Amino acid sequence: TGSLATFTATTVDPGSNNVTFQIVGLVPASYDITIVSNHTLMNVKKNVTIVGGANAVTFGTLLEGNCNNDSQVTAIDFSILAASYLKSTGQTGFDARADFDGTGQVNSLDFSLLAANYLKSSPITAP
Repeated sequence: TGSLATFTATTVDPGSNNVTFQIVGLVPASYDITIVSNHTLMNVKKNVTIVGGANAVTFGTLLEGNCNNDSQVTAIDFSILAASYLKSTGQTGFDARADFDGTGQVNSLDFSLLAANYLKSSPITAP
C-alpha cells in the first residue's frame, strides 16, 4: 500500500474549512485517499469511487496542532509552541511550525488550535 499519485489541493469555497481536490488521471476504481498539510493531522477518506474525468472529493477540516508532523498532537507540540509563544517572524526563537493560522506570530489563537486537538492522532476518518 503505497502512494499511487500526489495532487495539489484547491479550495472550492474560500470561506470553507473543507479542503477539496480535483482528482484527474487515476484509473477509475475505489481508493483510500489521505490528505495532510504542514502542522495538521492526516484525514483519510476510504473507498472513494473515482470515475473518468474530474472528481471532487471533500475531506473535511484538517485539525491543527501537529508541530513536529508525527501524526499526533502531544506535549512535544505544546513545548514547540510554548518556546515560540508571542514571537513573530524574524524574532529569535520564532518557530513557524507553531504558527498554525499563518499570521506570522505565535499567539493565543495558535494555542487554542493546538488545545482543541490535544491528544488526537492521525489518521482521522473524513466525513
